[in-house]
Amino acid sequence: MDCQCIEFSSKKSQQRIDRFLSVFGSKLLNRIIAFSLYLLGAKRNVVASLVGMPENTIKTMLGTIKNDGFIALRDRRQSIETCSSSMSEPSPLEWQVSLRTEGLYWILCFGNTGSELKIPQCNHIQLKTVLLSFYQAGLLSAQSVSTALGVTSDYCRKLADKLVDNDVEDVLVDKRQRINYKEDYEVDSSEKSEIIKHFAALAVTGHSTSSSKVTEAVNKVNATSLSSRTVRRHMRKLGLTGIKKTLPKLVDELKKNCKTP
Repeated sequence: MDCQCIEFSSKKSQQRIDRFLSVFGSKLLNRIIAFSLYLLGAKRNVVASLVGMPENTIKTMLGTIKNDGFIALRDRRQSIETCSSSMSEPSPLEWQVSLRTEGLYWILCFGNTGSELKIPQCNHIQLKTVLLSFYQAGLLSAQSVSTALGVTSDYCRKLADKLVDNDVEDVLVDKRQRINYKEDYEVDSSEKSEIIKHFAALAVTGHSTSSSKVTEAVNKVNATSLSSRTVRRHMRKLGLTGIKKTLPKLVDELKKNCKTP
């Protein structure tokens, strides 16, 4: 099966994962995703990185699935009776917390209680602290947290491990930028417009729209000194990363319409 031509949406993926967490629980859902990725042709080490599981665990899981079928997707340390029971009645801790976006907020939903925790996307340290803490507790997957933070699953796990023995300031605040931390993220409207302009120009001409390329273009043309980290955050806040594939198509369609008599 060739999936190269399929356009995947990380936002829709997270929404769908959150929808089924209450049915399967985070551990089982992760194992299902891992098995599916392997069937679609991904290498074991890549699968392990994406779902936040050791490669040896993936290897063992695949072997047991081949021998025992679907039941092997469950934790082998559980009894068959426990597995059957938990499939029909998932543990509260497995479905209790889900994560979604709404406007400029990330929202943590606590089961069917109706309780929610809204965190502004611009509150970077608060967002990192809460999500990584929930990941440590096993209430959120590495995939959902890494998507929200805009980092890889591997880096997400490393940050969570560091938080076990260190305080938030030591782990989540860049020591090199700590003195000028506030200033680093203060970008005025003119600089935001430059980020948008150069991002759009790179996207429609088929160039890379990575934060480093956008930063290089903005600083070179406008004699500014924005950091790649700052530009990356504002690209996410402005929603630019979500249009990098659709913008060139839109421009092409508009050009064709203009030529049509």
